[in-house]
Amino acid sequence: MQKVEKLSGGRIRLGPGTLYGALSNLVEAKLIQPEDSVLRSSVIFNIYLPFLIILTIVVVLVVYAIIRILLIIKRLKKDIRQ
Repeated sequence: MQKVEKLSGGRIRLGPGTLYGALSNLVEAKLIQPEDSVLRSSVIFNIYLPFLIILTIVVVLVVYAIIRILLIIKRLKKDIRQ
């Protein structure tokens, strides 16, 4: 959770309920599988390949959409100044 906050520059904060709730939903959907952990406080998940492919595609599409939105905003700001 701290790593997500650090990587996002503090813009994204995941609470334990959000993170573990999402992981529980993925386990129920049989998209990931918990494994025995070496550390008692952590759980390691196996991500199934089809889910990993879908997740990768979704991330790429979201990044593409964000870039498009930023370009549109930049263009609108330029039009407003003129």
